[in-house]
Amino acid sequence: MLDVSPKAVADAVELILDAKRPIILAGHGIIQSGAMRQVRALAERAQIPVACTLLGLGAFLPPMN
Repeated sequence: MLDVSPKAVADAVELILDAKRPIILAGHGIIQSGAMRQVRALAERAQIPVACTLLGLGAFLPPMN
């Protein structure tokens, strides 16, 4: 997991909240870092659409019911 300063997180939140039409572009990096659950939670909580790169396609498989 990344070690990020609280200011960096606050700055990112502000940018997301100020965005008119935010989108998450999920690539292979979220798979490598193991951040798939966190990115999915962010997308669901903030209702931000997700687009995946070819190398990131496995990161957002549909939930199994």
